[in-house]
Amino acid sequence: MVKKLRRLFSKIYDYIFYRAYIEEVFIEFFLLIYALARIFYWDDWVYINLVLVDLGLCLVKLLPIPGVRRFFTVALMRESSKSNSFIYYAVANILLLFILLLGLFILGETFTLVLSLVFRALLFFEKERVQFVLVIEGIEETASLGMPQMETHLAEKASIKALVQLGNIREGLSDAVEERMKSEKMKTDLITNISHDLKTPLTSIINYTDILSSKETMDEEAKNYIRILGRNSERLKSLVINLIDASKTGSGNVQVEKVVIDFNELLSQVFGDFESDLTAKGLEFIYNSDSDYAQIYTDPEVLGRILSNTLSNACKYALENTRIYAKLIQDQSKYYFSMKNVSKNRLGISADELMQQFVRGEKSRTTEGSGLGLHIAKNLVEALGGEFRIVIDGDYFQVFIELNKE
Repeated sequence: MVKKLRRLFSKIYDYIFYRAYIEEVFIEFFLLIYALARIFYWDDWVYINLVLVDLGLCLVKLLPIPGVRRFFTVALMRESSKSNSFIYYAVANILLLFILLLGLFILGETFTLVLSLVFRALLFFEKERVQFVLVIEGIEETASLGMPQMETHLAEKASIKALVQLGNIREGLSDAVEERMKSEKMKTDLITNISHDLKTPLTSIINYTDILSSKETMDEEAKNYIRILGRNSERLKSLVINLIDASKTGSGNVQVEKVVIDFNELLSQVFGDFESDLTAKGLEFIYNSDSDYAQIYTDPEVLGRILSNTLSNACKYALENTRIYAKLIQDQSKYYFSMKNVSKNRLGISADELMQQFVRGEKSRTTEGSGLGLHIAKNLVEALGGEFRIVIDGDYFQVFIELNKE
């Protein structure tokens, strides 16, 4: 029994001096004194003396004792940078406290009692709102990989525990991001180094293949083998170049030098590079623009590569003897380019998967694509500050590119 009483008094002592604010101590003890005075019919002088004791208890909390709480109102003003509403709470508290102290000696008991209950309810609401603001602020800082604020005069134990957990999450996220960046850098360096190492012997193979193909002393079978060797060497060279480009664009290592160009003219130049291939497959390219001169401030080499990759993808995988539709529309600040074609085969894959590295819509390994073209195009569009999307609807395949005019 004695231990329970000690524990009870210890909790009361801890609440009064370390956990409660001065406003809370005054209001709660005042309401307790008021209730006891009505029950035991205390004289006014006893009631007033006990209220003065209550005031004295509040003054004790102002002593410079480590860990002792001060004014809730002052703490609100100090932490007002976290929320503008903290200032309004503080002003309301000052006004209510002033009127309450005035009411103890001038206004009636009923008015003082009602105002005390209102003040206590307001303090409860304010403290709950303050904890919510502190935790939300900690979540926002963690989301941006910042460290949640741990030192605050307003945080309760539960809020501090939540902020500590958020800090731990932040540290875990930071470590995970750092490890991911290291892993990506290692992968990028590996791909780049291997690709560069492959280019030297590959160039030699291509050169000697060209020399052999010009020889007249070989029979037709040998010449056919040389042609196959040359074709596959060129294909391998293209794959190595794509690997290097995918590595660079994936790591954001793209230098952009912007100038003013005509989008329509650039697309016409890109189309010229593929015109013979399109004609060989019976593909008709139809382009519509809502402007004869589509001026855009961008990097022509990067944008040309984007258009080249998208048109190359359509040329490789579009159903023969069909049409490829391209369209350019604009508003005040952006250009919206789209390209649509019918695929040879039904694409059993999502648009997100198709934009990943080494992924092709056709699962057969006999196709000429490397699975990097759309991935590179997406990275290059993002390097220009735009957005790249793919829509797949059965046999229909559409590419959407959104670019800023400037």
